[in-house]
Amino acid sequence: MLKKVTAVMNTAFMFALGVGFLLLIIILLMLFSPLILMFCLIGYFQEREFEKRFLIFLAEIEGENLFWYNNRRKGKDFIEVNILPKLDASVKIVYLDGNDIHSIYDRAMIQRCSAHFSNYSRFPHLLKVRNGQLLDESINNQFFNVVNQKKDKDNLLKTIHQFFEMTES
Repeated sequence: MLKKVTAVMNTAFMFALGVGFLLLIIILLMLFSPLILMFCLIGYFQEREFEKRFLIFLAEIEGENLFWYNNRRKGKDFIEVNILPKLDASVKIVYLDGNDIHSIYDRAMIQRCSAHFSNYSRFPHLLKVRNGQLLDESINNQFFNVVNQKKDKDNLLKTIHQFFEMTES
């Protein structure tokens, strides 16, 4: 009999503890919901403002061609010796050294551009701005075929030049 009473009390205590915890969560949500709502609204308006600035940025760089590469040692050395000197002078370079971005453009804008990449982790990468749109292509596979398998680098250069010359993808 004592065991039954203890079990019932235990169950009642656990139920009361659960209800108390649930009430505490509801009270905290009610107290902090204005703050949560405020932060969500601030974030929303900041993102809207940034998107407006980004669209202005895209209009400013309309027609630009950007060649992106990173600090992967084998690729970096090959690019700087064999690719960059052969690019048209109008092609802008974006070099990613870990988390550091080396570019003539605003860091936040370049980061937003990279968010539009269809295959971000595959460098080197080509990007062009046409009609307010970002068009991109990773040349990673072709590039490392040239570097590792000693394939003809002229085909890679041709691919790069063709990508930048095309007005639509």
